[in-house]
Amino acid sequence: KDCLPGIPSGLEVLVVANFRDMAEQWVTQRLAMQQVIASQGSNLHYCEACLANMYGMPAVEAFLSITLQARKMLAAHGEISTLDGAIDASVQSMKERAKGQDYDAHILALNEQAIANSDPQP
Repeated sequence: KDCLPGIPSGLEVLVVANFRDMAEQWVTQRLAMQQVIASQGSNLHYCEACLANMYGMPAVEAFLSITLQARKMLAAHGEISTLDGAIDASVQSMKERAKGQDYDAHILALNEQAIANSDPQP
């Protein structure tokens, strides 16, 4: 419980009170730990466990899912940022290509190309 005040607010932390089957020997009692956790912010979570009989493991698994989803969300934010850059580049390219458009010149060039392609070469 002495380490908890130094945990950054953006970091999800699970405090697992192990040896639930021997709670009477815990150095820090349940209520005291829950009060410390509650006073530190919403990024700290608490569960009790007993590895001897797997008590509490569903809560640990759920916490690991939280961290996995957070990592996926960070990766998605990176992809969105990359896509934003690609969209910006495409918009700039479209503006550059549209800037000097001249339909009459385009038709003239197509006609000249058609004439050149239809003339038999000697």
